[in-house]
Amino acid sequence: MNETNLSEIDLADQNQDEYKYLRTTAAFIIEGVLLPILATFGIVGNLLCVWTFNKKDVELKPSFANLLKCLSIFDTVFLACILLQYSLPTLSEEYYIWVLPYITPYTLPIIHISLTGSVYSVVAVAVERFITVCFPFQQCQMWNGLGYIIPIILFSILYNLVKFFEIETIYLTHEEWVTYDNGTNISTTIIYPWLNATNLRRDPAYSEYVVFVLNFIVMGLLPVLLLSGLNFLIYRSISRATATHNNISSAHRRDNTMARLLMAIVIVFLSCHSTKIIVNFYEALQMVRYGSLSEHPAWIMLLVKVNHLLLTINSAINIVIYSYKDFKFRSVLFSAFRRKKSFTSFRTSMRSSFGSARYRSRYNSRVNGSSLYQHNSSSNSDQARTVETSLKESLMESSSSRNFIVENGDNAKHSCDIQPFLVDTVTHV
Repeated sequence: MNETNLSEIDLADQNQDEYKYLRTTAAFIIEGVLLPILATFGIVGNLLCVWTFNKKDVELKPSFANLLKCLSIFDTVFLACILLQYSLPTLSEEYYIWVLPYITPYTLPIIHISLTGSVYSVVAVAVERFITVCFPFQQCQMWNGLGYIIPIILFSILYNLVKFFEIETIYLTHEEWVTYDNGTNISTTIIYPWLNATNLRRDPAYSEYVVFVLNFIVMGLLPVLLLSGLNFLIYRSISRATATHNNISSAHRRDNTMARLLMAIVIVFLSCHSTKIIVNFYEALQMVRYGSLSEHPAWIMLLVKVNHLLLTINSAINIVIYSYKDFKFRSVLFSAFRRKKSFTSFRTSMRSSFGSARYRSRYNSRVNGSSLYQHNSSSNSDQARTVETSLKESLMESSSSRNFIVENGDNAKHSCDIQPFLVDTVTHV
């Protein structure tokens, strides 16, 4: 009997060790390798999106462009905090011990604020596209998008303001004894920072109705229903407009293109937030049925890691969606990387063309000058012979000479207006 119990205990310990190993390995691969790469790519991509949406060549309505910029800013803040909260502690033990307990009471609420802002920015984009596509003849600019953006920012901050009071940093005292070679024992006291849940977070009613149930409705169920309904109405309107494609204006076609872009964003959003909805639903169900949240099973803990990865992908992939679905966004974005090269080649080509033009101008001028000189010389000799003949036939030498000089003077002035360096050639007789 005792041997059976010992074998069961050993098997349980072995399973526990394997679970810890798998959990550590999964955490390192997801949060230590994949998360930093995707977050860095997403931060750079979102900043490029903000820069691109500021360009008029994208040809977007101000309200729509400002909403997409707002979404990119929320995603950038979210990705930066994800790096600080989950990636760096996995990569550095010193950071996990000495830095994370101090920043978590601030970074974790900011993560929730930016995530809420990102979710409802997508909802606002869907509302704006719904009004634009389904009611194209109604002007609803909402002050260039500020009518959407300001309520989103205020709601995101106010809804998550209480999270600044859920976690606090406490200090644990640990005493260590050091034995030296001479046998002397010296006690060293080390104070470690640690994270602790506040009384508000431990309150059963707050945990049940606010943290889990309300969070599941506000951040999971409500956005999914709104996006699904609006997306369906937009798709139906686009399908009707496609049947009369030749009868709609280019502006309406542009709006339909942006609506299709929104559909891609919503599909990615629903896919990447699916794990978060599952985890929130599980926690809300546990709180409603049992009144408390027991220790998470292994599959939930793994799903939490995958959830962090998918949320990072959702915040980082927008630039890929924009570039794939909108050729104008793609052309403006790529022009930023081609600008320096194009400017250099343009300057070189202009220099070459100007140099070639100068060379051809000088060559043509010389050829024309030589021919003009030969023409004037022959003309002058003919006129001289005419004058010489007239001198023999009459006694009007002075009058003829004056008339000859006036004629050649007019030719010189006309030639000077064409090429300045030909003046001496024309006037030298």
